[in-house]
Amino acid sequence: MKINVTKNSKLGMAMSEYLIVLAVVALGCICIFGLFGKQIKYTASRAAATLSGESADPKGNALPDANTAAGKKTGMVDFNNAGN
Repeated sequence: MKINVTKNSKLGMAMSEYLIVLAVVALGCICIFGLFGKQIKYTASRAAATLSGESADPKGNALPDANTAAGKKTGMVDFNNAGN
């Protein structure tokens, strides 16, 4: 018995394969950020401090304010007070 495969069913198979790959990549990113989140925040704060003209010590440590801000947990409520 031969199964008829149409263009639409092939498109559906390709779309579902794409969604599976996308889900695997998303889970990988979530795991990586979960494991290395603080280090990523610290590195980003150090880069931001350097780009804004603030000094960093020779050991590569950013300013204490940037380190404190990188370790602080924030939520959506904090974005309302971003300019203050």
